[in-house]
Amino acid sequence: MEEEGLQRTGPSVAAGEAGAQSGPESKAHKPTKHDLEMGLDETRRTLESAEARSAEYLDSLRRMKAEFENYRKRMVREQTNFLEAANADLVAKLIPVLDDLELALQHAVETDEAGGLAEGLRMVHGKFMETLKKEGLEEINPEGSPFDPQACEAMMSVPSADHEDCTVLQVLKKGYRWRGKLLRPAMVTVSQCTGD
Repeated sequence: MEEEGLQRTGPSVAAGEAGAQSGPESKAHKPTKHDLEMGLDETRRTLESAEARSAEYLDSLRRMKAEFENYRKRMVREQTNFLEAANADLVAKLIPVLDDLELALQHAVETDEAGGLAEGLRMVHGKFMETLKKEGLEEINPEGSPFDPQACEAMMSVPSADHEDCTVLQVLKKGYRWRGKLLRPAMVTVSQCTGD
């Protein structure tokens, strides 16, 4: 009989427990206006914090972009300067070859009866000068001009009543500039007034 009582009370106890769970106390907690306002405030703070971080990241990205652009421009400028310096060095090394070619041409003109060698040297010299001029080489040949110490080097001075003082009378060796940079000053003879 005890077993029957236990059996009868078992299901009714279980039913009572189930009823307790489904009662008014088991319903989900309904948020109050205060709870909603607090949640909204928390969401606003989170959003403001995210917007601040976003603005900070955007500002950082803009700075990095500007720094990279400046770096790129600086690298292009440095590479250009490096190439300019290397080219100037090469052209400066070619000037003595040009001098020798001009001397050979002058000698060939004086000694070559048929004119074939002189003409060949004249063509080579002309092509060589044309190529260098296209790349930015300028001759400094100041004969008859006032002496310019920025472009000339006076090797000697000669008294002359026919010329103004410090006039270039003769160019002993031409000077050269490459893209505005002096590679070698012209070596010249200048006049010196005799004073009547």
